Amino acid sequence: MALNTQATGETVLAADLNDIKDHLEGAAGATLAWFLRTLASNDFIIRLSDNAGAQKLVIQDSDGTEVCSIDSDGLLTMNTLKVPVSASPAQTTAGHVVYDSTNDILTVGNGSGRTSMGSNGLKTSGGGYFLIPAGPGGGTVVASAASADTYGTWVEMTASTAAALYIVGLVVDVTGTVTEQQIDIGTGATPTSISEVRFALSASLETNGVAYFPVLIPVPVSTRIACRTADDSASALNHAISLICVNQSDVTPI
Repeated sequence: MALNTQATGETVLAADLNDIKDHLEGAAGATLAWFLRTLASNDFIIRLSDNAGAQKLVIQDSDGTEVCSIDSDGLLTMNTLKVPVSASPAQTTAGHVVYDSTNDILTVGNGSGRTSMGSNGLKTSGGGYFLIPAGPGGGTVVASAASADTYGTWVEMTASTAAALYIVGLVVDVTGTVTEQQIDIGTGATPTSISEVRFALSASLETNGVAYFPVLIPVPVSTRIACRTADDSASALNHAISLICVNQSDVTPI
């Protein structure tokens, strides 16, 4: 029921006061559409009785069942969280979450774009995988040092990446017999190591190997990539290396 409006000079009856009491205490049948408004530029403040998360602001349904609460530590608990939905999310505000209905994933703004919050996996699009140096070919020759287990000099794989990319693996073929070899991948004019790969090979097998990285190695656009090698031979050996890459723009969620 609604509260009665009193005119100037009228007597306030006990029933009217009890109506207010019932509405404030939530008595059965005491229902109305609440509308609470603050003055312009003012916050609406609800102050709980503790600061340790023991007490909370609770929202119940008509059966008295709690459906949402926020405690005095700021912990928000609810039965269901619904976020905005878009077939092509375009939010960039940091922390802004939108459900991507096309790819069935959540996306979150990072200040300049958006990232995926997990998915069922990744797939390539556009150009897919490619090699550095471009195939077909035997790769870039990178010599090890003339001492066992010692890196040789850095050899440029590409002077400048045409786009931001991921290195996903590499192929190496050694002209000589070794049982262990190691490849270091670096970026920059004076290369800084970003990944090392070690192969343990049987001397009776061909001295080549393929490695795929469990975590993609990001490389920005316009970046020099170089490699250096080491092995267990006391002589300098040539390692023909090809990097397996994919442009970052060509990696999308499944």
